Amino acid sequence: MTLFLKPMRDALRRRLAKSLLPMATLRARFVLRRNTPLRVLVDNSVLGHGVTHETGWISTGTGRWGNIEVPTGYMAQIPVHAPQNDGRLYKEVRYLASIAHLARTGHLKLCSSAELGAERFRQPVGRFIGYGWADYSVFKDMEMESVDGVHLDLADAKATQLKRVAACTGPLYRSLLKVLGEKSSLDAYHIFTAEKHGLFCFLHIDFPLADKVSKSLAKPPFTGLHTRILLPSELARLLGILPVATNLLTLADDDASFPVRADLHSEKQRRQRPRRV
Repeated sequence: MTLFLKPMRDALRRRLAKSLLPMATLRARFVLRRNTPLRVLVDNSVLGHGVTHETGWISTGTGRWGNIEVPTGYMAQIPVHAPQNDGRLYKEVRYLASIAHLARTGHLKLCSSAELGAERFRQPVGRFIGYGWADYSVFKDMEMESVDGVHLDLADAKATQLKRVAACTGPLYRSLLKVLGEKSSLDAYHIFTAEKHGLFCFLHIDFPLADKVSKSLAKPPFTGLHTRILLPSELARLLGILPVATNLLTLADDDASFPVRADLHSEKQRRQRPRRV
């Protein structure tokens, strides 16, 4: 009887998982149905936290290989966060899959920029797509068009980028920099870029930036901005997007190459770092 019920339970879980994102975005799709897609400049912090599952080794004990006992097990997709997590970060991460779904359905257009691309180029690629074979990102296979071309810094990449950004004389950029501070020069430039190219918002998961912006919203230059500076939860509030527990996301993937252990999570509920060789 148990062997008969398990496939039925698994099939029901997959069916429910497939309905999560359409249900979570139903109101937003209604709100956006008559408009051209809202263009959103996506910060690299969002892409990094978009990796919701990482590769884990599940031990199944030991087995014999000839006269030798060897450990046995399998690789699986393991959620980074537990669904009971009530931290500030996970509250933002829960909206990312729905935002990606709205982009896939043509209601949002997720964009990048030359300077955001330059930032990614000088960092480990695994930060944005995962380091392991079974890692999963909600932005998997999505191409984000740059609004202003490409910068490729091959030598001393970080210093070259910071020098290039510092040379910007745009009045809005200089005003943003004055409020946000020199250490946030790239954030100021990304906001400047979003405003310059008429994007609806700059989407980020950078809490120090969010706190600075919150304290200055009633002052120039923020009072004159058309583009908004939003956390995922703030964009969700505007559009009516519901949160989705990330441990359920990959259960709906019929083409998944690895088993999913939705009952587990990373030990410290944060992303792994690549091992140094």
